[in-house]
Amino acid sequence: LEVFIYSYDTVDPEYKALLPFAHFRDRKIRPKFWWDLVSLGQEVRRDDLDIFHSTNNLGVPFTATSTLKTFVTVHDVFTHEARMPWGRSLRSWWGNLNYRLELWLMKRATGFFTVSETAGKEIVKGLQLDPSK
Repeated sequence: LEVFIYSYDTVDPEYKALLPFAHFRDRKIRPKFWWDLVSLGQEVRRDDLDIFHSTNNLGVPFTATSTLKTFVTVHDVFTHEARMPWGRSLRSWWGNLNYRLELWLMKRATGFFTVSETAGKEIVKGLQLDPSK
């Protein structure tokens, strides 16, 4: 078993020392959305992973291969509902467009993890995810 830990910022050496078995892929990449949507997927493909687990509600890297088994931890519906409304500002529109892309990427996942059965039911209903996943 090989473990890869990906980060869009550099990871503290003390933390790395606690996980000597892991391969760290940490480079400071800005803007963060570029890392989320492009750079992360490129690194995952380069490492030729069998399984990818996203722990931050984001979903599957845009540039990941279609054969990669992907799992997403979805913590709650609230963080998603808060980003749904279209506002009048450019920032609001950009945020909403970015969110909808993230949701589309999340729905591509092989499966999902949630913190509880109750949260899982709310997430399936609120985000219209496939309950079999």
